[in-house]
Amino acid sequence: MKLLLTNFLQIHFLRIKYLLMKRLLLNPLVIKNSLRLWCCILCACLSWMPMIAAAQVRAFLDRQQIQTYETVELQIEIDERTGDEPDFSILENDFEVSQTRQSSSVSIVNGQVTATTQWSVTLKPKRQGTLDIPSFTLADQQTLPLKLEVISQPAMDVQDPAQNTQAQLQEKLQNKPPVFLLLEFSNPKPYVQEPVLATLKIYHSVRILQGGLSDWVINNARIQRVPNQTESSDVIDGKTYQITQVHYWITPQQSGPLQLPSLVFQGEVADHNSGLLSPFGGIAGRRISDATPPQALQVRPQPSSYPPKTPWLPAKRVEVQDSWTPSSQQVQVGQAITRHLEVQVTGQWGSLIPEIQYPTQNGLKFYPDQSQPQDQMTPQAVNGRKTLSIAMVPTQTGTEHLPVRTITWWNTQTDQLEHTQIPAASFKVLPAPGQSLPAQPSQTTSTLADNNPVDKAIDNTIDDPDGASTSSAHNDSSNKTLIFWQGLAIALATLWLLTVILFIWMHRRRQLRLMETTDETEDWNQPTPTTIATALDQLKQALADNRLESVERSVILWGQAFFQDPQIGSLSSISQRTQSLELRQQLQALSAKLYNPRSQATSSAESQSIQSLHGVLKNLGKKASPKKRSAKELPLPALYPN
Repeated sequence: MKLLLTNFLQIHFLRIKYLLMKRLLLNPLVIKNSLRLWCCILCACLSWMPMIAAAQVRAFLDRQQIQTYETVELQIEIDERTGDEPDFSILENDFEVSQTRQSSSVSIVNGQVTATTQWSVTLKPKRQGTLDIPSFTLADQQTLPLKLEVISQPAMDVQDPAQNTQAQLQEKLQNKPPVFLLLEFSNPKPYVQEPVLATLKIYHSVRILQGGLSDWVINNARIQRVPNQTESSDVIDGKTYQITQVHYWITPQQSGPLQLPSLVFQGEVADHNSGLLSPFGGIAGRRISDATPPQALQVRPQPSSYPPKTPWLPAKRVEVQDSWTPSSQQVQVGQAITRHLEVQVTGQWGSLIPEIQYPTQNGLKFYPDQSQPQDQMTPQAVNGRKTLSIAMVPTQTGTEHLPVRTITWWNTQTDQLEHTQIPAASFKVLPAPGQSLPAQPSQTTSTLADNNPVDKAIDNTIDDPDGASTSSAHNDSSNKTLIFWQGLAIALATLWLLTVILFIWMHRRRQLRLMETTDETEDWNQPTPTTIATALDQLKQALADNRLESVERSVILWGQAFFQDPQIGSLSSISQRTQSLELRQQLQALSAKLYNPRSQATSSAESQSIQSLHGVLKNLGKKASPKKRSAKELPLPALYPN
């Protein structure tokens, strides 16, 4: 519509000039007066000069010096509407080229129509030193070559978190940028496998139209982003800044310096002074970018005073809750009794909680169940939990005793070795149905001696030689009695054996059912991949509840499932991979709402665009199955594979 309006104004203006010149040149009075004729010709030439000189091409950078982790904005302008585009591929030897945008404007001053076209591209240097930006050719004109100074800054060690934050803040405020980043750490010197909270603060004094963070990949560490971000505000040097906080939990996997690469924010802010119009209407945005400096955490190793061959467990607190099934702690031979130990740790993941081992003992068989670690992650703490269940089957009557067990851990708050004891326990084992309690050894010997019919018969025979018939009768009776008790003992033993086998079979069958209905327990930093359908269900619920953070998380989960790449962690990553222009516009509206939630300037069209995300993602899933996606839709290999 704007292009048609511009062409109409230009044609109408030229038509008026043509009619005026025709009337002047065909007027007899003008022809007779050569002076007027030359004046008319001169005026016509002068009227065309601004249009001839309008097609000027300019190129400029928003900064002349940056550091290796920062980005710079290159802009190219031409004073006309043209179908040509600059060839930015000539920059790929020295820069990573991304975020290319085009905008145009039309202005009419005193009847003079002026059109301006502008290209903006974000450049990230690949090396340090003085980098040359060559000339660009547009409309048979060339821009002047530019130079950019790229300096390197080594990764600085994180010392005092408060002092480090103030130093970064003062450095950022020197140029009074509209948007800048700060990175804070809860602990500059953690132990190996101790989670550390990293908080990224995005300060902005202007409205953010859209924005996105780069994916953070750290070698020799596990990283997880907290789903919900927080918002606040602060007044710095008389200027009010809105602060968006994004939280990460970093768990180092080895001791020594842990190098943390830069986190890069790229976005667009409203620019009311440029006079340019965006392709979608309204005021055009201005590209902005900022990055955190590379830093290093000093990871301490396991203390030498920690017991050797003991599972390493750094935490702030360890608690244990003990329960039994059945709760009476009185069972029969062959009947299972299960002890449940729920171990809760503060400041550590549940997967690091060690298993509890019991020593082998006669009369008791142990069958440990599969443990299920669970984690709760907030911007304040990491809380892990694991339920350790072990089933025990007694094989003889009596009282079974379980010794004291100990969980050894390192208190990261007091920097001391701690022990959490699991108390000793005992339970009584009764005979199985139809089985009597065995007599005491001394009584058993006496009773057998007194009641043995064979011995009695022999004694009677010796004492009474004439009683042979009586002795024979007693003999037959004693043999029958002995055979009966032997058969009964064999039957009871067989019944007990069948009971044990039945219990073991039922226990194994229950474990197989659990394994069939649930996935195997994975490490906390490798969650089960979310399917596209699950992500769409979560997105639909988040849109219904109007929870933007949950909407962002659901879209990211959809991107991980759709592109089959678990490394996707931001909306900008999905926007760069997808070929759908409609999805890019919706992600732009969602980013604007996320990073500027207090702004009231969000249009109804943007809100409607966010609400239609579910339908767009659902249609994309129908159009392209994972096996039939084009090469452009397939994820790139990870730069730092796990």
